Amino acid sequence: MRLSAQNEEHLYNWARSTVTTVIREVQDVVHVAAQDLDEAEAAIVDRLKGDRVHETTRKGTTVQILGLRHEEQRNALQSVARDQKNIHSLMLLDDRDYLVWMAGGAVFRVPSLQINSMFTAVFVEKLRQNPNRKFCVPIGNRSTLSAIRLPTEFVALPTEFLSTKSSKTCVGLAIALGLHALGDVENAAVAKRHAPLAVSAVEANRSSNELSYFAALFTDELARLYTVRKLGTLTCEGLLTLARSSPQVIRIINAVASDGCCGHAFCIYNNLIFDSAEKRAMPLEQQWLDRCVRVDARDSATFSCVREALFLEPLPRLLDGIKKRRLQEASVKQKRAKL
Repeated sequence: MRLSAQNEEHLYNWARSTVTTVIREVQDVVHVAAQDLDEAEAAIVDRLKGDRVHETTRKGTTVQILGLRHEEQRNALQSVARDQKNIHSLMLLDDRDYLVWMAGGAVFRVPSLQINSMFTAVFVEKLRQNPNRKFCVPIGNRSTLSAIRLPTEFVALPTEFLSTKSSKTCVGLAIALGLHALGDVENAAVAKRHAPLAVSAVEANRSSNELSYFAALFTDELARLYTVRKLGTLTCEGLLTLARSSPQVIRIINAVASDGCCGHAFCIYNNLIFDSAEKRAMPLEQQWLDRCVRVDARDSATFSCVREALFLEPLPRLLDGIKKRRLQEASVKQKRAKL
């Protein structure tokens, strides 16, 4: 499909801006130098680097745990995520943890999964190549998401299928978005209509979860149009491999974030991510999967794995019907243009 002259210009300007941003960020990272620690900072580093053992109770038995207490780690994560714009410097202790210096002077030890998503890949790689060295955060390297912004013309989603991040109808709306992107408009409306019904069925214990509700619905009523499969846990790498090897399959994903939160669902189809909480589709890349599992702009969680998934593979009969309808619509438009 050819872009219009206006959209082509928007795309060119976006690409030029992105390249300029990336070049500047790479230059900033290359030239940033490690900072020397004074005595006070060295003492803090020694204290936080040391392995800490604490006791906890599990099933009535007292056990010793290595590392921070759960509440200490949670408080550190909340402090850093809430005020991430004021992160001043970072030090990678190992592949799992960072020491984070805030502009106000506070220092926290935070898991690397929570920090990596806040900064560009090139700066994270600089830290990995220089463990146990303190680096000031260069301007322009604060967020991987801020470095790449999609043009507003890219695949705007139908407003009737949009909702909020906390909506329980996200499974049905995600299915509706996938079906609409495929071209199955009629069944997209059916999925939207069943979105609140699926939530009610789960609340009334008539179905184990929303994915199971829709799996049964498609198996019972749309088996002649779709092959239905329900899968359990998948790694991020496994999901990307499956999605890219057969992009025509509509995949509804119940994701798990790195902080353990789950429940929000979105759709992957044709190498794009369709999320009812977003106004447009996103490319199938790690940073946009991270965006899907975040509650708001202050959240630093990343996409960890798939808790459960529903795969809908359109059968040739449906694809032929969609192709025929699109040809008819194109013919009608062409005739109207000649009038």
